[in-house]
Amino acid sequence: MPASDTLATLTATAHTACLTTTSGAGYCWGADVGRDGEPARILNADGTPARVRLLAPQFVGTCAVTVDGEVRCDPQATGGWTDSAGAPIPAPPHCGSAACVLPLPVRGALGSQRVRAVTRGHDYVCALTEGGTPYCWGGNGMGQLGRGTWTPDASGGGGAVTREPGAIAGGVQFSQISSREWLTCGVALHNRGVYCWGYGQSGAVGDSALMHGCRGEPPYGNRTCSRALPTRVLPDSLDGRQPDPSDVQFSQVSSGGSMACAADVRGRAYCWGSNYRCGLGQCKRGDSHRAWQVQLPGRAVEVHAGYWFACARTLDARIFCWGTNNEGQLGSLATANAGPDGGPPDYAAAARAGEPDESYHDGCFQGGRCSPAAVEVGPGRRWHALAVGSDFACALGDDGRVHCWGSAGPALGTQPSIVTCENRSPHWKDTQCQPGPQPVSGLPRLAPPVRPGVAAAGGAGADSLGAGSTRIFASRRELRVVFPRDTAREWGWTELEDRNYSPWYAWTVSIDGMDGPRSLSVNIGRGYGQPFARRFGSLAELVSAAGASYCSPGMFQDCSRADISAAVQDQRVVITLRDSAIIARLVGLRPEWAQVWQSRPEVPTRFRQDSARIEYVDPQVPQPDSALRAEGAASRRRYEAEVNSIRRYISGPTHGRDGVWLAVGDSAALVVGETRCHFDVCSSYNPVESDSGWAVGDSSIISLRPVVAGRRRVWREGPSISVVARRIGRTTVRVRGLRGPGDTLPSREPVARSLEVQVRVTPPVARVEFTGREARGVVGQPVRLRVRVIDTRGRVIAGAPVSVLVEGGRYRRGMGASELEGFRFDAPGRHTFIATYGSHADTLVVDVAPAPATAPGAADHEAAVPAAPRTLSGRAGWPLPWAGVRVRTGEARWPANLPWSGWQEFVRARRQPVSAPAWPSTRPGGGAVRRFPDRW
Repeated sequence: MPASDTLATLTATAHTACLTTTSGAGYCWGADVGRDGEPARILNADGTPARVRLLAPQFVGTCAVTVDGEVRCDPQATGGWTDSAGAPIPAPPHCGSAACVLPLPVRGALGSQRVRAVTRGHDYVCALTEGGTPYCWGGNGMGQLGRGTWTPDASGGGGAVTREPGAIAGGVQFSQISSREWLTCGVALHNRGVYCWGYGQSGAVGDSALMHGCRGEPPYGNRTCSRALPTRVLPDSLDGRQPDPSDVQFSQVSSGGSMACAADVRGRAYCWGSNYRCGLGQCKRGDSHRAWQVQLPGRAVEVHAGYWFACARTLDARIFCWGTNNEGQLGSLATANAGPDGGPPDYAAAARAGEPDESYHDGCFQGGRCSPAAVEVGPGRRWHALAVGSDFACALGDDGRVHCWGSAGPALGTQPSIVTCENRSPHWKDTQCQPGPQPVSGLPRLAPPVRPGVAAAGGAGADSLGAGSTRIFASRRELRVVFPRDTAREWGWTELEDRNYSPWYAWTVSIDGMDGPRSLSVNIGRGYGQPFARRFGSLAELVSAAGASYCSPGMFQDCSRADISAAVQDQRVVITLRDSAIIARLVGLRPEWAQVWQSRPEVPTRFRQDSARIEYVDPQVPQPDSALRAEGAASRRRYEAEVNSIRRYISGPTHGRDGVWLAVGDSAALVVGETRCHFDVCSSYNPVESDSGWAVGDSSIISLRPVVAGRRRVWREGPSISVVARRIGRTTVRVRGLRGPGDTLPSREPVARSLEVQVRVTPPVARVEFTGREARGVVGQPVRLRVRVIDTRGRVIAGAPVSVLVEGGRYRRGMGASELEGFRFDAPGRHTFIATYGSHADTLVVDVAPAPATAPGAADHEAAVPAAPRTLSGRAGWPLPWAGVRVRTGEARWPANLPWSGWQEFVRARRQPVSAPAWPSTRPGGGAVRRFPDRW
């Protein structure tokens, strides 16, 4: 093998790991290979080394994609590895330890198509063609073949296998797919969304209706907990720049069985499905069909899911893991529920003494080691590839060797460093494990992947636009970014029917400097909702029209007046920064990698995301000394405090702006929660404890009682108290001595150590009801809807905080009752309003007709706006980015109470450029006549 051979892919499954190199060599080690951890070279049927591009192991055999784009599999695997009569293929003697891959005897609809990726589930296989179509075959008891059907099965054994590869139903094409157990997920080409199919009882296919268990009757007993068609998974929390969850675009996904994880194009990590053992990065919460964002100290380039744990590799080549750690899966002996000696509490000793089983109330449910917070693997090391198995993980280190950690077994190699992982739990016994990364002997030393930001682990396929790599040259006087050669023959975009789609060009590089990440970019495109077409005579003309910018991240990007320019040289876009002061702050610590994005409008929503190595040239940026590193650490902490905030609060079952509302005779739990926000993306946590306890101002209005401990405690529960409403009135409940991990994290404001909340007690409630029950509405026209709460004597309880959910139209929205006054529908069809207050609810269904047609230039929109200057504002809970900007009389104006979707309709109706504040420079322009101010 050449000494300069480079890693191509690193993959893992239940108890086996594999790698391939750019020269076509393939190796596997672990339980499936059967050589006590010794890596085995993957062979052809004749005993010669197979030339493979990707390996997909599973405990019943291994599949491969050859360098010629052909699928081959080990004869032990089931599904397509028999002859046309169903007879097993006789295996040569040297293939007895799953070390061979053979051509498929039945190709079926897969035909002669070239394959770029293959991925293995429990009893099935999926191959991804170069055109993006997945073909699956094998068992189908969970609908895992994605064809809209299930295999009938009355025995519980999964039913007969399908031996002929067939395309999944629905017509969705994918850039990458990943399978594990009976779950497959993929990143769609058309919208960069994540779609999953197969087993979904824990929410892993994004459908909450499946999360009640497999309760169907044979022969299709698994229908109630599985999906046989691709189903979209949507995020749970979003920032203000993405009002619709479907706007989030993903770059990579990994199936882990009952959970899955993904990375989006902005470097954020998400997980969904089973939250057992805090596998989704948060404790004391149930399973989720929505993708929860996992907080990481960096931008994720790949995220991989195992069983109840996951790991991510960040842009700066670090690895972080979270979830269960009972077998050292997190790469250390870290535990969030540490006892006095740093290990987990000794619940096993308490159980032997006959004490109550408090492990059910532990932050890592059922005791044992685990951590909802991301734990760094091998601090100080740099990792260039990542793969995650069921209870172990492997990575390519900066020494050119593959290192593994986790459960003791052959997946760790032939010379593991085994220790005892103490769990001290009656549920999780002490085990043998390797809690730190150790090299696997018998493998060649390898160079990092050519493009480390594009991972093929877990069955991923390549995902890029064009060919070639971006190069970044850094010196004390100049930072120069040279993008790959542009081979297009024309540049620009047409007027598309879908005017909500924004075609755009982007060349962007982001470097994590001393003051946080900063981007150098060239962006130009058709503005959101604007229909006009535009053509450029050359690439140079396009780049000249776009210009270059140097900006900080976030929704409101701060773009400085740096000495930055963009040009085209030899059909390559080149961005040059010549501000020496900014260069010193950006690369003074000599970061090794930068993240690169490219986008083109001719392939809708497709992009290229890579990592590029920074090449340091003369005059050299000096090596950082201890003083500069200390300054950089302090500056980084200031940056983190600027973009992060941590808020603690007391919440109750019926919470309004002025506190918690209860009715006489009601009892409820008040719970302390914690919200952590990065820019405008927020996630909820509950790792908070109290030293001092709770107190109430007037015990005659409400009384306090301890929350009764039991096995059925609320998952979201932090410090809590049960309150009982005794008489009508108001009082205050306080809790003091709060402490938790958030106390030491950077935050814009100090984290609260004590909290109080006002509790208002009302008469007993009889019902919630809508008034002004209009059965019909018209798009764009206001309706008068009100909700009121009635007590048992028929009187209205003024100010009661009613929550209203609106289903229908473009978005599923939640709002307060006061926002119903003058509500406008944004789309025709049936809209359902659901008003809730405590345990009471009322539902109203309204049929909405389309807006009447008007001639271009009619004053139907203008009539709603007075001629005097006015201030623009957005809905509560969704502030518009130009809130507070004033518009002059005579300009095109934002109609009163018109949401973002209405702004698009307004632009279409006028058919003319609109004078309004523009998005930041990194968002496509088009039609807008001025930019955001740098500061509000």
